[in-house]
Amino acid sequence: MEKNKISRIELAREIRKLFVKNRNIQEYSKIDDNFLVDYYFNRYDERNNKSGMKIDENNFNLKIFEEDFKNHLLNEKKLLEEDGVDTSEITKIVSAFSHSYSENSILEELPFEKDLRIFPNIKTLYLLYTDQTESKFLEYKEASKYRDKIKIEGILIENSIEMLYKEIVKLIQDGKISKNNTVLDTTLGFKEIGIVFYRISVEKQIKSINWRETMLPNYKPAADNKNEFVKGKGQGPRMSLVTKLNLMKEPLEESNRIYRKINENILKVNCKAVSDLYEVVGIDDLRFFYEEIGKLFNFFKMLEYSEDIENFYSDLNEALKKIFKYKFLSENISRLREYVKYLARVIYRVESDYIDIKWLKFSNNIFGITENEIKKEKDEKIERNVEDKELDDDEIKRIKEKKTEWENIDFYSDEDDEGKDALELEKSIEMVDYFLYLLLKQAIFEKISNYHLKSILEEYYKEEMIQEIIGVRDSVDISEDEKIKLIKNILFEELTEEYELEEFEIPDLADKNVGLLKYKGGILDIPFEDEGKLEILKINFKEEYFIRKRDKRQEFDISKVENRIKLNKKIEIKMKLEEILDKNNKDEINFPFKISEKSDIVEIQNGKIVTKSDRKTKVKNIFFNNSDSIINVPIVELFKNIEKNKFEISKKDLEYKFGIKDQKVTKLKDIIFGINQIIRRKIEEKYPKKDDVEDFIIYENGLKINLKYR
Repeated sequence: MEKNKISRIELAREIRKLFVKNRNIQEYSKIDDNFLVDYYFNRYDERNNKSGMKIDENNFNLKIFEEDFKNHLLNEKKLLEEDGVDTSEITKIVSAFSHSYSENSILEELPFEKDLRIFPNIKTLYLLYTDQTESKFLEYKEASKYRDKIKIEGILIENSIEMLYKEIVKLIQDGKISKNNTVLDTTLGFKEIGIVFYRISVEKQIKSINWRETMLPNYKPAADNKNEFVKGKGQGPRMSLVTKLNLMKEPLEESNRIYRKINENILKVNCKAVSDLYEVVGIDDLRFFYEEIGKLFNFFKMLEYSEDIENFYSDLNEALKKIFKYKFLSENISRLREYVKYLARVIYRVESDYIDIKWLKFSNNIFGITENEIKKEKDEKIERNVEDKELDDDEIKRIKEKKTEWENIDFYSDEDDEGKDALELEKSIEMVDYFLYLLLKQAIFEKISNYHLKSILEEYYKEEMIQEIIGVRDSVDISEDEKIKLIKNILFEELTEEYELEEFEIPDLADKNVGLLKYKGGILDIPFEDEGKLEILKINFKEEYFIRKRDKRQEFDISKVENRIKLNKKIEIKMKLEEILDKNNKDEINFPFKISEKSDIVEIQNGKIVTKSDRKTKVKNIFFNNSDSIINVPIVELFKNIEKNKFEISKKDLEYKFGIKDQKVTKLKDIIFGINQIIRRKIEEKYPKKDDVEDFIIYENGLKINLKYR
């Protein structure tokens, strides 16, 4: 046979090899050779619009293929979820339209149709089409088998990258798609679509996927023999059974690098840097917000305001006016709302004849902030002190007598107080005191030196109070949030009730899902949410230890006297070896059978007894003492890659790049066990109410950091 020709049997073997290599489908050896070849050319003829051989839709082998493909898609869905995609949350798909051949068989569905089997809750499918494909798109929209199950919307596009980009951004700005509910399918369409989707993934953090198919060479039947095939140029038809769903991680990693920087600067309250970074990723509303806030909340700018503190509140009031007029995305409105509300309450309560918020329309504002939230106390003090308690008449009478302003409040009413005679908060915040409190908070966030703090505090407070404040600020054992609470108590010791504002800080605006996990020089930062506040738990592995538990097994031949003596020494219960053997003969013993605090008998058989003992060893310097050790290298690399937003090392890399195989895998797992033990212990010490602390590192077809911590 000629070199570029193969027989029917050889072609069938090539197809099987493709299945085994890509899917490990060994059972396809049972599928008939002729069917495999017919299926290959059935796809080829359809692709080339030929009326060649057709496979009956009820063909037994075809039904096997279809059932297997359904299982294959379920597995692809599982793999996608292991990559961190919650498939149940996705309700929108954006994809290019294709007028490629499509039929009812699941094997030949278009990529965006396969998406519908991966994401069970899709409501809208956005398909991009051009002038050339418009008629085909309209035909598909009318005839699609999914037309009654989901909404299919078409978007007419041009080949221009900028115009296409604007169309997708408009979907985001109109609130139709977001990073929380959308995936972009990049499988189909011209290269400009791929470029735009990549950019959108980086800037807006919307996940991109594509379907990758492995193809055989382009074989054609020989002219002189239908059982021989000639290898032509290019690739053969699609083989659906080996298609793979791929989450495009590169744009997400690039995006996470940017958003990591954004988060770092939000935590430092470096609003200028945050605004600049949001400009880079094209999120204009957040760029504007941090630009306006940054003009005020900057320690050295606030020092300038200390010359005219009322001017600070006046400028804050003007900034809020601009913020309330701006058109924010809905997802950002909910993110910023509590902080904006806090600032508005400060402006309302500060003692000034010139500053007020009469401009704020409570009936209609972009943040949906009500008059009650800003102006009304709504028996706040009562709720604090008698929460979940029914008030009797005498208690209400005493409360009304205590403060005459509360005489007209109807404590029996369940109605909302908005628009009624509920108590309005007085303008009770002393302007200078609260400004200094805001300044001190800013100093804590920006880690300003005590020299600058003292220079401003000396003008207002006695040395004793200043030292107390500095002492709190310098404390290394408490969080920033706790420092702020303590400083507030120092400043407003006699004014606590009047200054009882529900506070929300700029660091609270950090995205808790991006870029807060860090590792540097043996110190791991793990983000945790505790009672609604973001906390960072620091673990210095150089100072930590773990308890290594190992089972020691011993086998004793009890026909030997010396072994019986050894065993009787190990037994600490009120029972001798002979009694144990007697009970075993009567089937009255269940294994493992505890013979001491540390030892069990796990087996008695053929005149031999096997014992298991627990050994505990305190181990320090898990891997940092020798980071070049062959066992330690992959773990060190896994930790260092956190900064690059890479959280996995494949099994293939473990074996071939790092040489971890056979007994070395056991040693690697021992180190992983120790790291997980330390992290679990530190979390439980810091957050005793935290239940079910999961492993930080998972060994599963390689190394990966648990999605819960990323």
